[in-house]
Amino acid sequence: MDRRVRAGMAVLASTVLAGVLGCTNVQPEEKIVKDFFRAAKIRDNAALGASATVSFEPRTEGTVQSLTFVGVSPERSTPLVLKQYDDTFDKVRAAEAEFTQRKNAYQRENIKAIQRVIQAEDARKAVSKADLKVQAEWNTLREEAVKHARAVSDARMQLSNAKALAELSLSTPNGPTPDVTHMTGQIMAKDVTADASIKLPDGKTTDKQLVVTLERAVVKTEKGTQQTGRWIVTRVRDAKAGKTS
Repeated sequence: MDRRVRAGMAVLASTVLAGVLGCTNVQPEEKIVKDFFRAAKIRDNAALGASATVSFEPRTEGTVQSLTFVGVSPERSTPLVLKQYDDTFDKVRAAEAEFTQRKNAYQRENIKAIQRVIQAEDARKAVSKADLKVQAEWNTLREEAVKHARAVSDARMQLSNAKALAELSLSTPNGPTPDVTHMTGQIMAKDVTADASIKLPDGKTTDKQLVVTLERAVVKTEKGTQQTGRWIVTRVRDAKAGKTS
């Protein structure tokens, strides 16, 4: 074989091997983080919505120009207690429904006095002595209504936040949203640290070390089968300043 041909083949083999080795050095976490910042840079909301619960807003935080990965933390886990949140939500809704019935019954029985109280309050006039007891009771009921509404709102938000991550992690492209309410399992998390060159909104460039948190659901279905979800970007913070994005 001609020496030049052998030399050319050797160079080609070396190049291919280097390419293969280069690919094997790219960790899955690095690809996830790179894809996240690439989508954030061009404001690809569809991609971000499918892979993250946060963003990195170009107009306020800038755009990541390059990344040098520093390390990945060990995984940590927290229990996924969706059923507990669901039960709590059901309880506070039932309590609100029972209260609403009681409030409505009192309102029907005292509607004329309540109307006089409201008219006096709107006109900033003193309530008649005959209506003072109704005013006190009606004020108590109004305060209770606010407390029940807040409890339901908080429980709904807690359940929604817990479900959102599990649903996103376990979902498949163009597939139905999985019903995770009665699933049990863990939320796994790890942090990816990278040195980033960031172009700020004013055009200047700065260097920051960013910590990107990845989370995914590992659950058991009601049938007992285990499902492992995709890693989702749930937090971005400046390693030094500790700010979230």
